[in-house]
Amino acid sequence: MRSPSSREPSRGSGPLRMAVLVLAAAGLHGRGFAEGEARGPLRVRDCLWVWGNPEMAAPGPHSHGTFAGAGPAERARLLGVPNVVLAGRGLPADEVEARRILGDAAGAPRLVWEVAPDGGEGPPFAYEKKLALLERLRREDRRIEGVLLDDLSTVAIDVGLLPQHVRRVRELLPGGGAEVKLWGVLYTMSLGRERIDDYVRELDGIQLWVWHAKDFPRLEEDVERCEERFPGKPLVLGIYLHDYGGGRRMPLDLLARQCGTALELLRAGRVEGIVFLTITDDADAVRWTADWVLRTGDLEVEPPVRGAWRRLAIGDGSEWTSVAGEWKDAGQGEIAGSRRGDGAGLQGYSFAFHEPAAYSDLEAELTVSMPTNHADLGLVVRAQDPTRFCLIHFPQGGQSYRAQHFWAALSVADGSGYLRLVKLAHVQRVASNPFGLRHRARVRVAGDRFQVWLNGHPALDARDGTYASGRVGLAGFHRFEHGRVRVRGREAPAPAWREDIEPAKNWSVPFPEVSGQQGGAGLTLTPRGDVLCTFSSGERRYLARSRDKGRTWETKDLPASLSSITPSDRYYAASIHLLRDGRLVAIAVGTGGGGWSESADDGETWSPPAPISTAGWPANPEQISTGWQLELRDGALVRFGLGRDATSTEPVTRWGAVHVRAFSIRSTDGGRTWSAPVSLDGDREDMGNLDLTEATGFETGDGRILCLVRPIYSPWMWETWSHDGGRSWTPCVRGPFPGYAPSAFLKTRSGTALIATRFPGLTIHATRDDGRTWDEGTYIDTSIWAMGSMLEVAPDVVLFVYMDSWGGPLRAQHIRVAPGGLEPAKAGDVGR
Repeated sequence: MRSPSSREPSRGSGPLRMAVLVLAAAGLHGRGFAEGEARGPLRVRDCLWVWGNPEMAAPGPHSHGTFAGAGPAERARLLGVPNVVLAGRGLPADEVEARRILGDAAGAPRLVWEVAPDGGEGPPFAYEKKLALLERLRREDRRIEGVLLDDLSTVAIDVGLLPQHVRRVRELLPGGGAEVKLWGVLYTMSLGRERIDDYVRELDGIQLWVWHAKDFPRLEEDVERCEERFPGKPLVLGIYLHDYGGGRRMPLDLLARQCGTALELLRAGRVEGIVFLTITDDADAVRWTADWVLRTGDLEVEPPVRGAWRRLAIGDGSEWTSVAGEWKDAGQGEIAGSRRGDGAGLQGYSFAFHEPAAYSDLEAELTVSMPTNHADLGLVVRAQDPTRFCLIHFPQGGQSYRAQHFWAALSVADGSGYLRLVKLAHVQRVASNPFGLRHRARVRVAGDRFQVWLNGHPALDARDGTYASGRVGLAGFHRFEHGRVRVRGREAPAPAWREDIEPAKNWSVPFPEVSGQQGGAGLTLTPRGDVLCTFSSGERRYLARSRDKGRTWETKDLPASLSSITPSDRYYAASIHLLRDGRLVAIAVGTGGGGWSESADDGETWSPPAPISTAGWPANPEQISTGWQLELRDGALVRFGLGRDATSTEPVTRWGAVHVRAFSIRSTDGGRTWSAPVSLDGDREDMGNLDLTEATGFETGDGRILCLVRPIYSPWMWETWSHDGGRSWTPCVRGPFPGYAPSAFLKTRSGTALIATRFPGLTIHATRDDGRTWDEGTYIDTSIWAMGSMLEVAPDVVLFVYMDSWGGPLRAQHIRVAPGGLEPAKAGDVGR
């Protein structure tokens, strides 16, 4: 490789000339990496090359310190790369000498061969004799797979090379360019050169080099410029081990930065090979490169996704279908958006579908930036219509934001109005998303595999075959910034876009007559089969009754006898429970006491409250509140509670430092008396129990209790078990999924246990084997608050009443527990 500067002379031992480089580059040779041949996965090492100079070879053996004097094959051995570029003076006119050079490189699986013009330099740019020799050699040695015009963008143009000369080279190649591909060297500093596009148009691919080491930080940006200016032209990166542009040794930090960027681009399929070059001895640079090859050589490389990049822009909106959102071009080619009302489907979730093109395999890039602590941002792929698509998204909640966790997810919308979580991944090495922090995301979808990288780090790798192709789009909850968005891929035929299809509305507002922010929902059946729901709005508390399993309601103030035993928390009314023995009772209990009441007439009237004593409770926490009650098969009651440790810190925005402890209490007389609290993190005094808040549990088929607890710090919920009916608990372990603000467990009569949590959005997880395994979760709504209550109102039909996002009325859904997962219940599922 010679000087890329049009102002500088060519480096090397020969005269100034135009060279042709025979290059076997990943993806452009006859075996075609992109075709996924049966020889196994493509590795980084398969795509690495060393630049060799036969004329510089001195008697050996050689070391890292005498690298420049080593022959091409020995240079490959010293770096640990398989493929060799036979460069320097190029292909000799003497066929015997040419065959000797080929023989010296017999161990290389692929060869690169530089070929000078017939006259030794140009003009004229005549290659007939050399390319005829090349064709004879290639008949016997199929390792020769392409040619490259060296110094195309600099020296060659300076001395008179024209686009028609490039075209003539292709005509002279074996098979007229069908068997051997034509490449050209393009330097990053030449991207602004006049008419450079005319030259590149004649090439099959580009070999891209950075002449000045100081320009390395812009390498990915320059690759992106090439991708957009020269769509469909594959790229191979050249890496110098000496800073020839700066006239100095290569700083190892800059070498490491360039190799790191090149590795990311190679593994992503955005470039198809890397060539290492130095003709200057520098033991440190060569040794570092050899170590880098050793560390990275066995990593897998993704085959490239072909196609021209398309930059997405909202424009006048005529190419988009918008659902419940406002989208705009935000300047500098960026896109931002916000919700437009709640929409018929997921609350506050907005979508914009790009109508012009559909893709099967694709690559996309976007910015992930969320200006609020409750947010979600995503890229829609393979959309069939506005209700059926795959969604790659980055959900965030207040707790995950405060605890500095970052998540990536793949979900599928199947027309039901729900998002089926395929995979939710906790992303490492990526900062959590405080307001305005910008991450660059890259998405790759090939076949049934979905991959995501954030800031170059792997973030998600999942498989799903629901849809094979479809349109792309944008998605977000609340407010969101996608930045610059571009996509390329294999375009696929698609039916006409149906923008008239609207998301399903699975929710209702059960208590519209009550104004203000509603919360604290608690559901139970009465002995005669009505559904009761206690809830709060402001300082008032209500008791609602449904005689048709939650479809319609009659709402009254909470009876005075129950109000007198209600805790002071504004959202929580006294909890009402139908016990196994048929009694309908109301219970409130915490530090300092509580009350108990019973109804003998199906909840119409209630007995005067009987006091509950809580003597023997701990002094720290000073106050423990309980709720989330569970009744065991033997009639024992277990209530879960929490309280702030003396080490607590305010305000709520510093919850990362708030120490909360979680407990359970137990009753064997229907809730009239209760045990002292026991720790949910084992019974040892030195156990932590300072990351546990809201807890809820269910009884398994073998009589144990599984309890999941909302964390403060942990990315996942905490899990603990009781083997003795809630008298004691095992030490906590990290549980099966993340979650905050859990609604109480529900176990259906058929044995499926459900838990609803605040993250991501409002998600319900299900287990059919008593907690041994769980589904990935069903995202049924996007509530910020989420807390609520579930009740089975018909076989495998669950009524769920929960808080909405914006401080308004409660929402309600009927959900059917089907063999294939959760589904919105139909009218006939609920029954009478």
